[in-house]
Amino acid sequence: MVGLLTVALVLAQPPAAPAVPWANKLFLPDIADNQTQTPPPVLTHDFGPVPRGTLCVRTLKLTNIYEYPLQVAGTSRESVGLEPYPPQRVLHAFESADFTFTLDTRNLPVGRTTHSLTANVVAGGTGVEHHSPAYFRFEVTVRADVAVTPGELAFGSVPFGQRKTAAVVLEGRQPGWTITAAKTDGPFTVKVEDAGRGKYKLSAELKAGAAAGRLGGVVSLTTTDPTLPLVQVPLTGTVQPAVSAKPEAVSFRAVKVGEKDEYSVLVVGNQRFTIKPISDPGDGVSLDPFGFAAPIQRLTVRFQPSKPGVVRKELRLETDLPGNPTVVIRVEAVGE
Repeated sequence: MVGLLTVALVLAQPPAAPAVPWANKLFLPDIADNQTQTPPPVLTHDFGPVPRGTLCVRTLKLTNIYEYPLQVAGTSRESVGLEPYPPQRVLHAFESADFTFTLDTRNLPVGRTTHSLTANVVAGGTGVEHHSPAYFRFEVTVRADVAVTPGELAFGSVPFGQRKTAAVVLEGRQPGWTITAAKTDGPFTVKVEDAGRGKYKLSAELKAGAAAGRLGGVVSLTTTDPTLPLVQVPLTGTVQPAVSAKPEAVSFRAVKVGEKDEYSVLVVGNQRFTIKPISDPGDGVSLDPFGFAAPIQRLTVRFQPSKPGVVRKELRLETDLPGNPTVVIRVEAVGE
């Protein structure tokens, strides 16, 4: 594995040609398996021709291939219609997370436009930080003769286990424009209704068994327009988990051997629940669970090291909620 420190020192030297930011390679789809590949100077994506009003969505995987913790510290953009949604947590070695971009075409001019964005990626340990930009460029061609209102099937925030329906209206302004088929993947059922005069109502229902997390995907519509035979409408929203921890990560400052420190963590469920007992995590980490059924439970995470060193643990808590959903608490500590 090429260490981050080595890469940072190379970039610090005067290059013979403009250097490619090392952060760009972290977004390559197979970077975990091929860490020596050279990334492009700019990560590009073309959304192609889309109806006016479409919300274009692109999700990339950000992978930390270094031994240092890594995070996105901020973004800057040149287009008001481009929105970044970077990971909201620190990525440890070999962890990955989604980085999603949306481009709202409602206020874009008809025709082809280009939109740029820069993300500031920071990696490093205590007292040492390495910064690198990651450059992105998105292109899109807006069609005036086809429109979708609103530009997405937006479900918003959905409680776990519940159904919800979202709908949009599509309009083709060429004579005889029709939608002939609709399909999607994932926990959705879709329906297309002819509203007359080239208009169609597209509705999608989120099934009750949808997994917790960010909703994604598209509904693909086949049309009779040979210049735009496929129209894709994105599905957006979030399914709230049945149970979650606040905070999800606990970081202890350096604790001397023989001494102890503790943190309180709230575990929140969508109804009354209990947490099943877990085995001793070891390495000086312990957990005192709340012993009664309740929708909100306060747990105590303790660290009492018996020897110096870095400790990283994942405490996986299983509940008695329907389906036995689990919640993970990440623990990082240092004994000295």
